[in-house]
This record gives sequence, structure tokens and C-alpha cells, in this order.
Amino acid sequence: MDNGACDAFFGQQSLERKQAVTMLLTELDKAERKFPTWPDDLVHRAAIVAEEAGELVRASLQNQYEGDRLQELKKEATQTGATCLRFLMKLPARGL
Repeated sequence: MDNGACDAFFGQQSLERKQAVTMLLTELDKAERKFPTWPDDLVHRAAIVAEEAGELVRASLQNQYEGDRLQELKKEATQTGATCLRFLMKLPARGL
């Protein structure tokens, strides 16, 4: 997808979607600065995604049973999504 197609696509999206994508890209930038290296193998990359997803599950359980964890849920969901983006971006070209 080229820049024009991306602009056209995102221009048609709801504000809610634009905000969510902005949160993911902001978190992705933060993660890449904090952890500039990324494992070379897919198993370790997937393990990082799984770790983040596990933290999201934990936050969801805490919200369910302890209540009022929405900020933590938002943070963990954003980190999980950003890690998924990083995983996708680093797949070999033939993987996309």
C-alpha cells in the first residue's frame, strides 16, 4: 500500500479507530526506543507477543475481580497491539 492509498484509507476511518491506531503507533515508537534490538527468530518474537498478551489477560482478570482497572487494561492492550505490529513488521517479506 503506498502513501496515497494509506491516506485514503485512514481518512475514511472513525475517530475511535484513528485514536486506537495512534495509541498503537505511539507505543510502538516507545518500545523501539526502549528495546532497539529484536530477536532474530520467530519463536522468541512470538514469545514476546505472548508475554504481553498474558499481561493483558492478568489485567482483565484483575479488572473482573478487583474492579476499576480500565487504565491498566488500556495500557496492556496497547502494549500487546504494538508488539503484534512489531512482529508483523519484522516478518520476512515472503511472510506478508
